[in-house]
Amino acid sequence: MPSPILKSLKEFFSGNPAVRKVANDPALTAELMLLFRVMLADGRMQAEETAMFRRICETAFGIAADDIDKVTEYLQDIGYETTARQALSAFDDVPEARRAELVAHMRALAEADQAFRPEERVLIDKVAMMLGVAN
Repeated sequence: MPSPILKSLKEFFSGNPAVRKVANDPALTAELMLLFRVMLADGRMQAEETAMFRRICETAFGIAADDIDKVTEYLQDIGYETTARQALSAFDDVPEARRAELVAHMRALAEADQAFRPEERVLIDKVAMMLGVAN
């Protein structure tokens, strides 16, 4: 197992592998950005939503827990320049099952704090409609 110093040096020179993975996959980047927007849709990010986002990142996308904060920083950096419509265009060639999984993840995030707010519902319904997925 490499020492933390060696790992830090490697990341400094080559970038974090999880961030590279996200950056090199436009559909994955779009998925994560849309999930992030669900957490912000009602103007507040609840601890339960953050915990659900982390679980989805680990289980669905294989992003290690230690790397999620770096991936989130990357998403915040590029998120200001990307609209939801632009993010959705990354799904033009994505299979319907993956689209449906995104909508399910969005709904799980919205319901994580036990309050499915109208702002979250509108965003999820709009994304589902644009992706051609039943919600």
